[in-house]
Parts: sequence; structure tokens; C-alpha cells
Amino acid sequence: MNGELTCSSSIGEGSTFTVTLNTVRYRAKAVQPDKAQSKPQAKAEETLARDVKKISILIVDDVPMNLRVAKALFNKIGFSNVFTAGSGKEALDFLDKQPVDLILSDMWMPEMNGMQLSVEVKNNPRFAHIPIVAQTADVETSANFDMSHFNAIILKPLTKEKLSNMVKRIIEDRKTGDSSGPIHLG
Repeated sequence: MNGELTCSSSIGEGSTFTVTLNTVRYRAKAVQPDKAQSKPQAKAEETLARDVKKISILIVDDVPMNLRVAKALFNKIGFSNVFTAGSGKEALDFLDKQPVDLILSDMWMPEMNGMQLSVEVKNNPRFAHIPIVAQTADVETSANFDMSHFNAIILKPLTKEKLSNMVKRIIEDRKTGDSSGPIHLG
């Protein structure tokens, strides 16, 4: 395929694998409008598209690659106000300067884990209204952490579909006032 595969690795830090394919042919798939889509569903999609442009998101994760991936996924969905923080402390400092509409936080971080961050945010009257979503690969998060300060739990790996569904649910819950506990999104 006239390509190249490279690897760079640092002991204790991880590895990066890069695949470059120079002459791969592909055909873009034409997207046909879904005529079976109901009017309420179409209106909900339209509302989400409008809300996406207004919502600002803070992603908190101690792994830089996870921050880049999550930000890229949100950008592909259409979010343009996406910010990142590499730690809970950095996130709190950011919130002092720039309020956001949604926080997506990793759970397992050094110094201040996601649960500790959520407690700090929810105990501050300036930020208590901000929905917080736990992002984790830990399927036993609820057994390891008090999840009562979270609006949703989303399991890694993150996908556009998972993030879109999460945002839709949080927007719906905020409009209806439903906060009956964290939403679990696999």
C-alpha cells in the first residue's frame, strides 16, 4: 500500500504508533436524509445543533493524548468552545477565570481524582450548577468512588455517538429538571 509504520517509545511513559498510507483509494459515502425521521426527533436534532454552538466544555484528564482525543471528538460533533486541563487543580484554576457549561472529568488522576474535583466544584456556589460527567475505563467506578456529584458516567473509549448521546441527555435533564442520579453511558 506504499505506506509506513513507525513507533516511538519511552520506558514508563508509553508508545506511539503511526501508520501512514499514501495511495489508498476510498469512496466517500453519500449521506441520504432520513425520510422516516419524525418531526419531534428532527426538532430535537435541530435544538442540539443550536445548543452545541453555545455550550462550553472543560475536559479534565492527566493523560495528554486522552485530552486531544476527547477534544477532537467534541470538535467533530460541532462544539467549538472546548477547553482542557491536565489536573483537578488546573481545572479549578481555569473555572475561576472562565466558567463553562459542562465538565468531563477522568476519575483516576494523581493529586486530585475526579471524585475530589466533583466535590470541590459542587461545593462552590459559583460552579454547583455545572453538570459533571465522569469519564473512565473503570467498569467498577461506582464501587470505587462516590458518584453522587456526577450527572453522568461515560465509559472509555470515547466515541462521537457516546458524547452526542451524553450531551443530549444532559440538555434534556436540565430542561426537565431531572437529576435522579448519574446516567450510565457505556
